[in-house]
Amino acid sequence: MNDKSSIMTHKIINAVTFQALWFTAILSGWLYALPLLFVHLGHFLYAERRAKVRLACIALAALGMMADSIFGVFGIYQFNAGNVMVMELIPLWLCYMWLGFVTCLPISLSWLLRSPVVLLAFFSIGGALSYIAGRKLGALDFPDSSIPFIAGLWFVVASVVLLAIKQQQRQGSLGLCLQSD
Repeated sequence: MNDKSSIMTHKIINAVTFQALWFTAILSGWLYALPLLFVHLGHFLYAERRAKVRLACIALAALGMMADSIFGVFGIYQFNAGNVMVMELIPLWLCYMWLGFVTCLPISLSWLLRSPVVLLAFFSIGGALSYIAGRKLGALDFPDSSIPFIAGLWFVVASVVLLAIKQQQRQGSLGLCLQSD
């Protein structure tokens, strides 16, 4: 991604394909969202060539999927019957969401990586609001008392992103880096 118009085009494509993936996964399920996941990830692989960023996205997606699985096991939230589950822990559509979301960080959400306070607030509030929207659309269920736990999960994910950036800055090169060059 060299010139400004190309960068902006990639940001728009990344944001739009993720939003389409999010709504399709929530409203229609994993099967209808699968083509959008392929389009979104294909664009990510085209736009983001840095191997260390790709690896960081995989690690963050795995962290999010594990956390959601643990929350499901402990009853923080429940997934509706009929979902295709991964290892009987997490719906496949939610795995798509994690893969889609983390691949937005170095592209359409790269502006968040410049301010730790904004990143922590955006993840904590925005993450919880995303789950609340999913609940309102019927994809999962949880009591209002679970909202602080969900916000806490997103705070932890944001903290991991910040730690990865700090590690990269200390090393001056590799590390699990999502920060834009």
